[in-house]
Amino acid sequence: TRQLAALGFGHADAAAAAAAAQVEASRTRHDEALRAAMASRGLQEIRDAIAAGLEHASPGVLTEARRLRDRLREEARKAAKRERLAAEREARRAAAQQAAEAAEAEAEAASE
Repeated sequence: TRQLAALGFGHADAAAAAAAAQVEASRTRHDEALRAAMASRGLQEIRDAIAAGLEHASPGVLTEARRLRDRLREEARKAAKRERLAAEREARRAAAQQAAEAAEAEAEAASE
């Protein structure tokens, strides 16, 4: 603020300029954190960065992060569904195989 006062800014102007500079620095830090989280493509990292930057990050960067979060969440939901369906198919296949083996063993026992 002394430097601003030396440039002809009054004390109130200097304080306002210093506060604006702090807000801009905070915005820059939060934007960088959001971009780093987006680069990691980690869903939880993006969620955490959005929560941390909610009040301070640039609206455009927040929107971009939210879109990526939503897309990654949907991809994770679809992947979990595919895994669940594959596990169900495998369980049905194993049950059918076990039933066939039991029937075969029963038929062998009956023929002896």
